[in-house]
Amino acid sequence: MTITQKDIALRLQISPKSVARALKGDDAVSEGLRFRVLQTARDLGYHANTNREARVMAARRHGRLVRHDVIGFRPPHANSRAFPYYVRLFEGIRAGARKNGVELMLLDAPSTPAWSKVDGFIAFSEHAELDADNPLFSMPCVAIGAAIDGVPSVVADDFGGAKQATEYLIGLGHRRIAYLIDCHTHHPQSEARVAGYRAALKKAGLRLEKNWIAPLHIAAAQFLERGRDSMKQLLQNEWSTLGCTALIVQNDRAAMGAMEVLQDAGIRVPHDLSVIGFDDTDECEIIRPQLSSVHVPFEAMGNQAVMLLLQQIEDEKAVVENVVLPVTLRERASCAPLR
Repeated sequence: MTITQKDIALRLQISPKSVARALKGDDAVSEGLRFRVLQTARDLGYHANTNREARVMAARRHGRLVRHDVIGFRPPHANSRAFPYYVRLFEGIRAGARKNGVELMLLDAPSTPAWSKVDGFIAFSEHAELDADNPLFSMPCVAIGAAIDGVPSVVADDFGGAKQATEYLIGLGHRRIAYLIDCHTHHPQSEARVAGYRAALKKAGLRLEKNWIAPLHIAAAQFLERGRDSMKQLLQNEWSTLGCTALIVQNDRAAMGAMEVLQDAGIRVPHDLSVIGFDDTDECEIIRPQLSSVHVPFEAMGNQAVMLLLQQIEDEKAVVENVVLPVTLRERASCAPLR
């Protein structure tokens, strides 16, 4: 005998809707009720996908789209080693899928058959299939990393993060602050961070000098190498004329590459130069000195992306949301007051 959510509702004398909400982890359900529902589900032998065939038949009978209870995730274009935060983001997505009783499938190129087996997908904003002209755009989807017109998205507060980092350095007495950032592609993420950096300087009455914003080289695939190459270029060219005493870098890996070059050049961090990264990856606490960094809640971003996607799958008229999650600066040993 197949156990359904209705059986759980009958046993507990509550509505099937309350059971469904409890099983999905809806915050509106009290902890006590959620515990009773989960306990009863285990006692009765309920499994989320046991009544799938019945639901498929019902959907076809009423002319509705057949649900697979599978969502897809499209990893970044580059090797995940280039994105040290990738594991944290993926864990958030996987946890969100498990919490809501759906399977998770990794998606490769858009032409693969796997796309026909998912109800919707989550992808980095860099992917072309998020373009409105792409046929896949009609499938429920959520973007991560940057907002895209017409697509639900989950992003970090890049503006606020850069502003926090800059204000922190200003509070330490620094007045000449450089920013090494990936600004070749005019990506919304980079633009938001530069805007936050500029806003903090303006608020403090500081004028942005020429060449304080330096481009992160794109020749190398790995951000560690890009940080090294960019810092070498700066030291060989205009660095001595900038007079900067602090540096904010696009992400932690690039910041670590820059710090290696600075150390080799005899520029001590933080004695001669304070450095702040972005993302707050685990490596920040391994490198010496430990790297101050803007903490991005990647696990929460992944979890929120799943929730948004399921809303789109459940209701094709659901409101398109752009969720912006707050970030916080983690202070470590790579920053010091101006000497």
